Amino acid sequence: KICRLTFEQIKVIYQEVKTHFENYRIIFTGLPQDLLTIPILEIETLPFDEFIYTVALTKYSDFVISVDTALVHIAAAYHKPTLAFYPNSRTPEYPSHLIWSPNHHKSIQIVSPTYTVKDIDTETLTNSVKRLSCIDKK
Repeated sequence: KICRLTFEQIKVIYQEVKTHFENYRIIFTGLPQDLLTIPILEIETLPFDEFIYTVALTKYSDFVISVDTALVHIAAAYHKPTLAFYPNSRTPEYPSHLIWSPNHHKSIQIVSPTYTVKDIDTETLTNSVKRLSCIDKK
C-alpha cells in the first residue's frame, strides 16, 4: 500500500482541484470497492469496471492526477498534463521514482520523503495542484 493516498490527502487534493478548476468535472477511477470508501459525498466515478474505459477517459481528459500507476504512463502517452505522486525509493541502487517517472514535459512528479505517498504533506499537495493549474492544457 505504498502508493495509496490517505482519505485526508484525497480530500485536500479534491478541494484544491475544485478551487483551481471550477467548471471541471472530477471523475474518480479505481477499484469499485476502493471508490466506495472515499468519504466525499459528491464523488463522481466512472460507471464501468473495465480498465479500457479508464484509458478512454484519460484520452479525453484535460488532465490526470494519480499515484504511481499505469494511468500516469497512459496519460503521458496521450500528452495529458499529469500530477503524479510517487513513494521514495527504498534503495539508492534502484531509484524507482526516477526509473518510472512520468517522463513527459507536462507532468509534475511529487516524490514522498518516505517510502509511502501517505507521508506527502498538505502544503505539498496544495502547491502541486496549483502548479498543475499553470500547465498549458493544449
